[in-house]
Amino acid sequence: MIQLIRKKKGISQRELACKAQISRGRLKRLEKEGFEDISIAELRRISQVLNERLETFFEVSPSESYGPGGVTKSNEFPFVIQAKRLGFKISSYTIPVKDFFIGKIFLAPGKVLEGERFAPCSWIFLQTLLGMLKIELPGKVFEVSEGHHLLFRTGPGLCLKNPRGRESVALLFASPSFLVRPS
Repeated sequence: MIQLIRKKKGISQRELACKAQISRGRLKRLEKEGFEDISIAELRRISQVLNERLETFFEVSPSESYGPGGVTKSNEFPFVIQAKRLGFKISSYTIPVKDFFIGKIFLAPGKVLEGERFAPCSWIFLQTLLGMLKIELPGKVFEVSEGHHLLFRTGPGLCLKNPRGRESVALLFASPSFLVRPS
């Protein structure tokens, strides 16, 4: 997808890589292998350089009929990023933007989703729907088991881990701090 759009716009690999602040080798891999290990921040920079909306690069649910809030009639998530090799899938009701996200995170057994894959925001509400997740922040570790939730302020070093032997699924809301009174 990146290569197709890049060529259509007459932009060289070297120019796109430079302007998106990624190496040319990295861009070649993304064009050849897809988004197996891309971060939202990288995808955002590429979309800005190509002057494309971020959702252009998401796999869109096959249903053409969207109801309120962009949900398909079959309750599928309209936007999906899957990185099988890294063991995660992110399904979103909204296009992940700089400081707002509503969706689900699916994390394979023993896998880790590092904070650099998230867009920065002020607060995250996470409810584990299946399994258990370990949330690590510098100096703090939280275990959120199935049916429980956690509201936490984000920061550098955020890490989500699945210590279990089965897939864990969490509902995640990320928002700016206007929803929560700062501490």
